[in-house]
Amino acid sequence: MTKRISNPPPPVGNKPPYKVIGDTRSPLGQPQAPETMMVNGKIVTQDDYRALAAQVEALREENNQIVNQRNELLATWHITKITAFNVVEGVIKNNAKNVDQHLFDNAVILKSLIYHDNSQQHLREIRADAVQEYKATNPSVADHLVRQITFSLKAFGPALRTGGVIDHIRKELVEVSENPHDLSEWIDIAMLALDGAWRHAVRNGRTHEDIAREVAAALQAKLAKNEKRTWPDWRLLSEDKAIEHDRTGEYAAKVGEA
Repeated sequence: MTKRISNPPPPVGNKPPYKVIGDTRSPLGQPQAPETMMVNGKIVTQDDYRALAAQVEALREENNQIVNQRNELLATWHITKITAFNVVEGVIKNNAKNVDQHLFDNAVILKSLIYHDNSQQHLREIRADAVQEYKATNPSVADHLVRQITFSLKAFGPALRTGGVIDHIRKELVEVSENPHDLSEWIDIAMLALDGAWRHAVRNGRTHEDIAREVAAALQAKLAKNEKRTWPDWRLLSEDKAIEHDRTGEYAAKVGEA
């Protein structure tokens, strides 16, 4: 009597993984798994098939473990990458204004390596983006003035507008006197003063950037000049009156020139 296997191998998908060779039935007439079958065009025994299925299952489990390990490594790398990226970004932002050019350049290179692209074009783009972002979040007086000049020309035209600016300042002075704790009112006066300054700078053939740098330099120079002047003791003066610097030296200079 031919030895028969009582249980067929598990199916894969919706189709049986084998083709029955011949019709074998139990003594009671029920279909039973054959001892041999056709798998991928080859005749194999049930034992061979079960051994192969066990190997496939083992490989599937091993693959799942590898995938899980890979995902864990990717997650760790992602966290490390974010940390490294944040550190590098901080260095780039802090040195975008050439505080430390060497540190800035190294941080730019590190950022390019994180992106797996250290081409010269990409390095230039990172540097440009860093400087642009720095200016957007930390604008200098000159950077602000470039924007203000562009806006003011479009809104109010290219004329000197000397009388118009002064008239506007007078109105803002009334508003700030009525509400001195409103910061925006003081800013209105400051912007009007800057508007008058750039409009009365030499503009023929000059870019907005050139004019902005001149006004910003004049602002810094004026502060430096005031710092060197002699001022009276503010504690002895009224807070409602202007405090002017000591002009004794200026009068003496004028007399000497005369």
